[in-house]
Amino acid sequence: MSEMPPRALEMLMLRHNHIAYSMSTSLRDVVLYICPMANYVRLGFYYGGRLNDPQHLLEGEGKRMRHTKVRSVEEANRTAVRRLLRLAWAEAKARMKKKS
Repeated sequence: MSEMPPRALEMLMLRHNHIAYSMSTSLRDVVLYICPMANYVRLGFYYGGRLNDPQHLLEGEGKRMRHTKVRSVEEANRTAVRRLLRLAWAEAKARMKKKS
């Protein structure tokens, strides 16, 4: 994914059938995940509830986690999806800065 910062760690989460991207090896620092489904790919954001989503792409009702369904490469490259990726990483960087 071209939106990943160079220091992103890729983690295979076999138990949950997805690949996660994190700022560190701690599960608390996971930013997003990609989960293959039968007819789409779920692009999930661990702190998606904090993201500004004017296009209303994000689904989910929990306090934190949100996801969007991506059904094609064209959808994955939409400006709104790329914006969510940038926002998620910016939110993660700010959260990490507060921790230190």
